[in-house]
Amino acid sequence: AHESRLLERLLDGLAGLPEVTVYGHQRVPDKTPVVSFTVAGHEPKVLGARLFDEFEIALRAGFHCAPMAHEAIGTIE
Repeated sequence: AHESRLLERLLDGLAGLPEVTVYGHQRVPDKTPVVSFTVAGHEPKVLGARLFDEFEIALRAGFHCAPMAHEAIGTIE
């Protein structure tokens, strides 16, 4: 329940930012607490480091093991 509340708060906050694109469905009851998003004009690795350094928000930025998924949604570097 706690993770669902945090997920809903995150998705609501991101929805209010026009430069943010959230990928995948956003139905909280049907979703694991993992959110894929990009921010227009910001390099994912740089943004990820800044979010951690300034706000202690832990995230992963980059391809990892899913380059084909990035190609499919148009986020290939």
